[in-house]
Amino acid sequence: MNTARDSVNDRVVPKLDTPQRIHVVAAGGAAMSAICHILSRMGHQVSGSDQVSSEVLIGLRRDGLVMTVGHEASAVHDKDLIVVSTAVKPGNIELDEALRLGLPVSGRPDVMEALGEITDTLAISGTHGKTTTSAMAAMAAEALGMVPSFIVGGVVNQLGTGVRWTGARRFIVEADESDNSFLRFHANDVIVTNIEADHLDFHGDMANLERSFDDFVTQGRGRSTVCADDDGVLAMIGRVGRDRFCTYGTSEGSDYRIVGLRTEGMRTRFRIRHNEQDLVELNLMVPGEHNARNATAVLAGLHGLGADPGKLGESLSGFTGVGRRFEFRGESQGITFVDDYAHLPSEVAAVVSSSSRGGWGRVIAVFQPHRYTRIRDVGRDFAESFDGADLVVITGLYAAGQEPIDGISGRTVFDAIREARPNQHLVYCETREELEGLLLSELTPGDLCLTMNAGDLTTLPKSLLASLRGEP
Repeated sequence: MNTARDSVNDRVVPKLDTPQRIHVVAAGGAAMSAICHILSRMGHQVSGSDQVSSEVLIGLRRDGLVMTVGHEASAVHDKDLIVVSTAVKPGNIELDEALRLGLPVSGRPDVMEALGEITDTLAISGTHGKTTTSAMAAMAAEALGMVPSFIVGGVVNQLGTGVRWTGARRFIVEADESDNSFLRFHANDVIVTNIEADHLDFHGDMANLERSFDDFVTQGRGRSTVCADDDGVLAMIGRVGRDRFCTYGTSEGSDYRIVGLRTEGMRTRFRIRHNEQDLVELNLMVPGEHNARNATAVLAGLHGLGADPGKLGESLSGFTGVGRRFEFRGESQGITFVDDYAHLPSEVAAVVSSSSRGGWGRVIAVFQPHRYTRIRDVGRDFAESFDGADLVVITGLYAAGQEPIDGISGRTVFDAIREARPNQHLVYCETREELEGLLLSELTPGDLCLTMNAGDLTTLPKSLLASLRGEP
């Protein structure tokens, strides 16, 4: 059998150098659909299944892959390898049948490890910012003729996709710290945007999360590019040792230092200094200091791999964003609608801060708290995240399948803001109906309606635009 045993979880790290018949269980998720695309492009015969139909499954079918709705034992018959999502547990009929037949079973981390063994991987991680940074890296590497393969957790606007397999050595990956799968990538080079409390339901405490990032940066065989503006990263540098790292940021002493930063509406201009000299000037088409850091991370990382800084600056200046990262959703009656995936305190603070300098009459910030465990761990840390917003609307909590925790709700965030910022114009709306009614009565020409969430609030701009335009 074309596999090697993984002693950690008794699943297999597949050898992908010869064509195989591969079945993917729970193929409809973003991460697993990316695996489907890549395995298919590598020449494997790929099928998959999921419990419900989705646009993702339809897209995979459109690309020629056999995708079915519902699970059947027969789906794994005559297959060489079964790949399962981490959400798939014993009791799933396809997994159970594969185990009964003695078929090799791999998880997503196993496949990523296998891909890392045959590529030169640049893995980009951090508790936030990694999607935009990965998208910038993929776009810049493409523009520079590196012909990269990549997996990004969103659609890169200029490339029209978030996943591509070219067969070239360079592989750019958004590396997920939520379940430690990023420790399996065998990355040559890594970028870390920041380290703050998140996914503590998996890691247990901050010390374990920090140890995971320490292991992530020391696994790299090449360059570790990290943000010198982040306290969590600075603590990691102290633990691991400064000589391992190339740093970037606005802080003095950064190897790649951001200077002359200014935001002008939806644009961000700045220079990057390296070795005490101006290296390049960037004029980004996306707003905010956080995006200046993301672009500088990419420039520093790819410059270290030999890319020309002038060409890097030119390509990055053309970056227009990635889906759900300060994504323009429309305008009606002089009201602008933007949606963002921000769901952690520092993410929200960065998006609100850049929005407040965007030239709108008012910034109406609408935030949907996400997951009981996350709000339990960091809910009160949102207290100062909305500084700069003219009106803050907090909604009911989006559970993301979690069981309720006593005393934790959307009001946990609301109460933290009210206590820390008693003069903040602040409203709580538990239901979607209540929220839409409030916003339709409140929004006026010149306003920015900024929705921030990792749940289902992303559909709100479409509903509000339809109401403002008199559409059914």
